[in-house]
Amino acid sequence: MKALGRIPVSINGATAPFVRQISVEKTTPQKTHKFADGSRARSEGQPEYKFSLTCSLRADKQLLLVMIDAAKAQGEVNISFTVGSNEYMLVDCGNDTESFSSDSDATADLTISGIAVDRLQVR
Repeated sequence: MKALGRIPVSINGATAPFVRQISVEKTTPQKTHKFADGSRARSEGQPEYKFSLTCSLRADKQLLLVMIDAAKAQGEVNISFTVGSNEYMLVDCGNDTESFSSDSDATADLTISGIAVDRLQVR
């Protein structure tokens, strides 16, 4: 069995250049209900989605930021990624954190993280 090595990323259908790392997290709130008769039941809330993209900084301009701004201007930012034969789309994404970093080994990164309203499996 072959291991997956890279997860392709696109924003509103266009390949996101220089993305080196993607992280997508789904959390679904769970609640235990404890009743007076000693019984218990569990209920499940609606899932929430968080994402993080890390890309290499470029000397001229940061294309990832340009792509996100262009998508916002169109009305909605959607991030798609492929895992094996499945493709997923994070719908209506909003950034809550943007950070720049570099180190003495010549690595310079831009990391963008945020939330999405939904995650759809599109293929």
